[in-house]
Amino acid sequence: GESIIEYEINIFNRWGQQIFSSTTLYKGWDGKLQGVDQPSGVYVWMAQGIDKDNKAITRQGTVTVIR
Repeated sequence: GESIIEYEINIFNRWGQQIFSSTTLYKGWDGKLQGVDQPSGVYVWMAQGIDKDNKAITRQGTVTVIR
């Protein structure tokens, strides 16, 4: 598999506001912004990393919050 040596994930709301950012692999978003539950809807995530061969990896997708 891919051995990631640098990593960042960002999550954005429908207005393009960044509401979560992490550089810790597998540290997930808890659905909150500054302690406040975010509304139901579709959020965009973008992850970027560099693997052990110094190759850039980019992934993106959506996550749906249902309350």
